[in-house]
Amino acid sequence: MSGMQYSGWQSPRYRNRTAISQGDIQERALLEATRRLLQQKLPSQLTVGSIASEAGLARSTVYFYFDSKESILSATIESVVGPMMDEHEQLLTDNGFTAAFPAILRLLFATWKTHSGILSGVMEFVASHPDYRRVWRGYMERSVALQVAALERDRQRGLPVGSGDLEAELLAFCWMAERCCYMLFSRDHDLEEERHLFEVLFGMVSRITGTRLSDSSSNVWSGENGHTAEA
Repeated sequence: MSGMQYSGWQSPRYRNRTAISQGDIQERALLEATRRLLQQKLPSQLTVGSIASEAGLARSTVYFYFDSKESILSATIESVVGPMMDEHEQLLTDNGFTAAFPAILRLLFATWKTHSGILSGVMEFVASHPDYRRVWRGYMERSVALQVAALERDRQRGLPVGSGDLEAELLAFCWMAERCCYMLFSRDHDLEEERHLFEVLFGMVSRITGTRLSDSSSNVWSGENGHTAEA
């Protein structure tokens, strides 16, 4: 698809390759090791040595692919956040806001459920690295810009859309949703808590945007029984 390339997490010190090599077993092993460790530890608790050990590689091997711990972390985050943002953009482009939002909210919850350690680690990472804080804010602003553009297309098609400051309100909503998901998925919780948060967020967006979302929240919810957070 054409559109924004979500590669902002890539550290300036990361070796100059346009994408992570999918055919390189050792590089993939390092990223998978970092994912596993982030399910148990915060980014500040990881070291190049611990990542290498988890991957079953020598510490010196790490520096063939990455020149710092931050480079490994940024590539690991990008491997999760990038595809999520790409799918988010495609859903809005193909369907418009009103039709796409239920799937977008499901995508958000599914990503948090699967990658709670990585996304929880993002919260610490952006707090201690101003460059990546700007990247994360850019993700949020890009997401909102796509949503506002999709809402305008819906309006032009004759669908009901509110007339307030949608950009500012949706940006505030995105930051709030991020914090709510972090507080839920970074601890043990039950399915009912997930359902409740999903329904609250779903209703808030409907009120903020003035849209008549095509499905009720109970119809679009797709949680899995017995899920608890992994980290």
